[in-house]
Amino acid sequence: MIAMTNRKAANREIEEATATALKERGYTRIRGIFLKPLAEGVKGWVGLLRARQRTKNGEIQITPNIGVRHERIHELINRLKPPKEPNPVPTATTHIGYLMPEKTANICWLFGQEPPPDEVARGLADYIVRYGEPWMQERVPQEAIIEQLRFNQRGSRPWYPERLPVALLLAGCPDEARAALDVELDKVDGAADPAAEAFRQFAKRFEAEVLTAED
Repeated sequence: MIAMTNRKAANREIEEATATALKERGYTRIRGIFLKPLAEGVKGWVGLLRARQRTKNGEIQITPNIGVRHERIHELINRLKPPKEPNPVPTATTHIGYLMPEKTANICWLFGQEPPPDEVARGLADYIVRYGEPWMQERVPQEAIIEQLRFNQRGSRPWYPERLPVALLLAGCPDEARAALDVELDKVDGAADPAAEAFRQFAKRFEAEVLTAED
């Protein structure tokens, strides 16, 4: 085992240990993200966040984010909204701690010299399967991911306003998709930041190239 005093070597050992543990549970690593098939066109998603600073005992903290990815939603977004998403981002995501009995974001796994990294990684992977995968599975159906996106879109400026209109369209609800698009356009009305402008450009293409074809 590599001593945790060598951060670069320690990070490499942790990456190998977590990748092995998740691979044993059906996940494939793609550019630092872990994906697992759940249904046709739907994948479970895991991102491992590493804290910038070590603990006072020199341990490295890893926190899993849990998500689900509906491929068709992102394929359409990538077609209409350049630049394309560089990584396989989740359609919806949550912190694993919120799914555990503690229901807090203050959950992490500590990698140090004891116990060995591979043992900690196996425990982390077990928690992902136990607490994360039921959340993923619940959001496999179209209606479930739409409901999740409706929840995520609440508020003045959601992070990814294009996802709900696209999901609604793919579910065969063009009128609802158009209504959801209009709601999000109202939220960025008068805003001049790059994100607002990017969404307006997406909305134009979505209406011209996709919604019009459904009329």
